[in-house]
Amino acid sequence: MSSPVPDLEAHMSHVADQTIALRASDFGGDAVLQHLMTQLNTKGIVRKPIDVPDLTPTASQKLAEILQAVLDNRSIEQAHQEATAVRYQELLRNSQTLERALSDLEKQLLTSQQAAARAQNQLAQARRECELETKRSKSARDEALKVRSASELLKAQLAQEQRNRQATAIRPAAQTDATYQSLDRQLKQSEEARTEHAQSEHILRAQLLALEDDMKRILAQANVEPAILRTSQAASKDEKSKQSVQSAAYLSTLLFQIRDHAAERFEDASDRYRAAEAEILQVKRQNDSALIACQSKIASLNAQIDERESDRADMAELLARLQGNLTSCRISADRDLAEARTEADSLRKAQITALEEQLETAEAELARLNARISMLESQTARLQQSQQSETRQNFAVTSGTQGTTGHADADEQERQPSERFASRRLAAGRSTILAMSDLPSPAKRTRTRPLDDTAPRTALQAHDNLPRESSNSSDAKVKKSSRPGRKTGDRKPAKSVRISEQSASKRPRM
Repeated sequence: MSSPVPDLEAHMSHVADQTIALRASDFGGDAVLQHLMTQLNTKGIVRKPIDVPDLTPTASQKLAEILQAVLDNRSIEQAHQEATAVRYQELLRNSQTLERALSDLEKQLLTSQQAAARAQNQLAQARRECELETKRSKSARDEALKVRSASELLKAQLAQEQRNRQATAIRPAAQTDATYQSLDRQLKQSEEARTEHAQSEHILRAQLLALEDDMKRILAQANVEPAILRTSQAASKDEKSKQSVQSAAYLSTLLFQIRDHAAERFEDASDRYRAAEAEILQVKRQNDSALIACQSKIASLNAQIDERESDRADMAELLARLQGNLTSCRISADRDLAEARTEADSLRKAQITALEEQLETAEAELARLNARISMLESQTARLQQSQQSETRQNFAVTSGTQGTTGHADADEQERQPSERFASRRLAAGRSTILAMSDLPSPAKRTRTRPLDDTAPRTALQAHDNLPRESSNSSDAKVKKSSRPGRKTGDRKPAKSVRISEQSASKRPRM
């Protein structure tokens, strides 16, 4: 935002342009005003000739009224008060404008401070967002670590299950082998028992056959020799026959016992063989069912292992994706934080630089305006001092003139007070015109407005460019305009004119 001081200077220039006249084409050539200006120039009141056609109608009318008031010997105190009031009103307006500019500048400074506070708040918010992003990154990292630990735990569980599956697969095989070996041993034992039973049966059968042969031979012998038995002595034969019958009966009874015992033993061996075969078939069926169960369990464990392997692959992929997201989030968070810090620093530096520049500009303008006000006040004080000194000198000279010219007529004595007032009014008008001519040109006041040679020149610029003329001009004897109540040939005393010239030469230049 630009400084309001150039606007103040533009306003002052506009006021000066309105009050002092700028364009020559707006004036139609007032002969009375030209005559008044010529008289002021010849009397030394105006040290520089003013080109009358360079004034606007309003300025020419105002200047004509001022000059007519001076030449008509009106109250110099009233004219001086009016001029001073105008100057002070202008200074008051300038000071009020300056105060408004300072208040605007304070508002701008407050706005800039608020903008800086907002920038700091934005920076704090960006810092908080970065901290939140860091926390989120940390939480994502913790989740990734949890996922990694979970995957490692799952991997350990899979390895444990694989080892358990291998141990489970080995244990049924060992049990089956042991069962088969025990069944083989039992089968071998049963085979051996059957072989022994067959051998014992064969032996028993051989013994039985031998006994049958012995019995048949005995019976044959008993049947072959009946006569011998009958012809033997009765006692001896009866005893032998009884003994042989008893022995035969005993042998037959023994044979039947042996045969029954052998049959019982054979039946027992057959029962044991059939029981062993049934047990072997049952064990085979149990082993087959156990083998089928082991195979199904192995298949289910393989399926579980494959599923766990796929879950592990998914977990590894998820872990890699989470690590990539974590890395990208960390990189983006660091980049955003660096950009936010850089932007905040640049914004704060730019705002501080702009505020410092505005403050320096305002201080410089304020110092310049203070210096201008001080200069104007010093000029006003000097003008007052010079006016007072001139008034005292005119009063002293007028009093001396009255003492030396005591033989003048009554009309001349009546005109002396009016001439003193006239000299005072002339001095006041000269001071007013010189104060107006001492105003700086708009090109010097306004720094922002460029110098343009083609722009219309102001009356003060045209006035400054004119050549200086001495107060002792050859036109000093031009007649004054006639006034009612005076004689046509009446003139001011030369002494009063010389006093004005002397006071004009002694007045310090601004």
